[in-house]
Order: sequence, then C-alpha cells, then structure tokens
Amino acid sequence: MLELIRELIDIPGVQGFEDEIRAAIESKLPAGAPRVTDNMGNLVATLGSGEKQMMFSAHMDELGFIVTEILDSGFLCVRPLGTSDKRTVFGRSVWLVTEKGKLPGVFCVKPPHLMPPQSLAKEMAETPEINDFIIDIGASSKREAEKMGVSILTPAVIQKQFNILNKKFISCRALDDRAGCAILIEAMKRLENVKLKWKVHFAFSVQEEGTIQGGMRGAELLANSYK
Repeated sequence: MLELIRELIDIPGVQGFEDEIRAAIESKLPAGAPRVTDNMGNLVATLGSGEKQMMFSAHMDELGFIVTEILDSGFLCVRPLGTSDKRTVFGRSVWLVTEKGKLPGVFCVKPPHLMPPQSLAKEMAETPEINDFIIDIGASSKREAEKMGVSILTPAVIQKQFNILNKKFISCRALDDRAGCAILIEAMKRLENVKLKWKVHFAFSVQEEGTIQGGMRGAELLANSYK
C-alpha cells in the first residue's frame, strides 16, 4: 500500500491534465471491473449489482501551475491551477510536463545582494504574489525554451519529496488525494471476488483543486450523473 501511494504521488496530474495519472490508476484496477471515463475525464469503475447504488470518490488532480508566457529572456511566467499557498512555493524546484518529458525548473527568488539597500528590509519581509513568480529552466532565450519543449499552457508541478516521519506519518505534496486513490484501488482488489448486493462505484474524479471560489468540478458532474 505504501509503495502504491508513493507511485501515484510521483505521477504528475495538474487539474485539467489528468491523463497520465488516470491511465496509471486504470492499469491497477481489477481487470474484470467495468469502467468508464466521462467527457470531463472522471474515471468510474463498478463492482456488484442491484438496484441500490453507492459511490466512493477520491480526486486524481493536484495543485500546480500553467505557463502563460515565455519571456524573451527564457524565463516562464505562470498562473496557479488550484489554490496554492504562496508561502510554500517561493524558491521551490518544479517539473515542467512537456511532450518531450519532464523538464526541471525552479521558481526564481531575488537574492538580497540584488535588492537596493533602501528597500532590502521591506523586500525580504514580503512574499510576492504567485502570479508574479517566474520559473527558470536554464534557457537564455524564448527560442531556446521552446526548443526544450515548453509552450504556452505547459503544466508544471512542484517536485515532490516523499518522507515518512517518525516511522508513522507520510509527508509529501499531492498526498491529497493520491492516498485516497490508493485506498479505492486497494478496496476494489479486496472486493473483487465478493458478491455485493449493491452496485458500488469507485470514482476517481478530476478538477477538485479549484480556486477558493469553487472546485470539485468533476465530483459535481458525478453527483449529477449518479443520483
């Protein structure tokens, strides 16, 4: 179970770009379980039969970013996908998920020695807004960045470090909700040969990590589809 959680966490799946994590989850479901992927990208697998139905749901997507502009300098402007806490983003290493594969980058941090002395204390005490962050991928021009595989709408995720604290607690980004996905997969495996009187749906939803104003778009569609 621990290795399954670790494996699922390692797969990028920013909201709206869940194809890779969905394929990985589907490959681990019991072969005989009917499954369907709806137009939004939710994956639903079903066990059992009967008139009564129930659903267990966990979301596949994770917090991330999307490239909105490639500057002439080669730096990347991004916008958040989901409500990331800016305090946890500053200076972090990221993966750009390109068609050529994962490309490393880092959120730029202006060093103190480049700050004017008169504003040093003020700038050091502030954290810029996420929309003002830029990513450095080591490119020296827009053309070079594009050759490396980056384009407008390329998604990015913060690189993850999987730790177990005090031999008891998992600490890692995207534990919400890849742990839930792993639990549903394990539950399906245990119930595969059990005769269920109910039709039980196991839903892996998309686009849960919305803004403060609203998320759970995939779950909302599921709720309306499986009343």
